[in-house]
Amino acid sequence: MKILKIMRYKITAESITPLHIGTGNFLSPFSNLLKEEKINDESRIVIKNTDYVTNEDPEFIKEFINSNERIFVPGSTIKGAVKTAYLYDFLTDFYGKKLLIEWLKEIDNILPKKNTTVDYNRKKKINREMSKSYNKGFEKKIFGYSGSFKLWNNLKFTDSNIIPDGSTDIYELRRFFLNTGHDGIPTFVEAIHPKKEFIFKLNYEKYNPKYSGFKQIGLRLDQIFTSIENIKKLINNFSKKLI
Repeated sequence: MKILKIMRYKITAESITPLHIGTGNFLSPFSNLLKEEKINDESRIVIKNTDYVTNEDPEFIKEFINSNERIFVPGSTIKGAVKTAYLYDFLTDFYGKKLLIEWLKEIDNILPKKNTTVDYNRKKKINREMSKSYNKGFEKKIFGYSGSFKLWNNLKFTDSNIIPDGSTDIYELRRFFLNTGHDGIPTFVEAIHPKKEFIFKLNYEKYNPKYSGFKQIGLRLDQIFTSIENIKKLINNFSKKLI
């Protein structure tokens, strides 16, 4: 498929809240965010900038993604965040709302009727049918998927620059349960401070939408991603709603 033009952007983003991107690994006890103290010949680990103290190794503190201990924001994470912002923007207009209503009706036909007993195998089947409905129906219409061709893949994001040392701290997270009014067990994560800037690059490969079979979606992507002002508006509007 012929590329008409490639739009190239260098974007500076700023974290609004503490930002954690995990690896599945835990922070080393030798991290500069931790310190060991001895009181009456007993060692304990103190998490800097918190009141938390433990006598155990800090195997519960989730580390921030890094390369040779240098932290960065992965391009895949940035793309996922922009995709979520695009989805929100899409579903707030008339065409998006119409698609959402149609999809919810389809899901309603998949879900069991009220007061119906559902066994384990039936639950698995329901989950598979819902996933299929989203991936091959709803998502396809929003992001322009057709077989191996995906219009959304015209967007290419790089990893961010290396974020300077001293940009992270340990933050305590608690999940609040609205149905009970209680919060859950605290989780500790390494996170970038609020108001920290990082830089990434975005390329948008502009195709002629009539060749893709997704003219309406192609035109929408063009409208947003051929203008740096529209890109900033897309991301900032969603961030403000989220916060």
